[in-house]
Amino acid sequence: MVGVLIVATGLWPRLGKLIQSIPTSLAQAMLAGVLLPLCLQPVTAFDASPAVIAPVILVWLVLQRFSQHWAVPARCRCTS
Repeated sequence: MVGVLIVATGLWPRLGKLIQSIPTSLAQAMLAGVLLPLCLQPVTAFDASPAVIAPVILVWLVLQRFSQHWAVPARCRCTS
């Protein structure tokens, strides 16, 4: 369904303009509403099965400390 909507946005200029009219702060709030539960899943799952989740969080913390490049699934290499 999402793919169809993306194609419709590209094919129908009016729909693209309507989407562009959404205020940036509102779009960011909607994105946060989608991503926050996803980011909190490891924390909430830790209570249910710590033996499975603890190694994942531990590896992430070690990589965050010693090799940040590998701790982030996709890093923006943008120049600003």
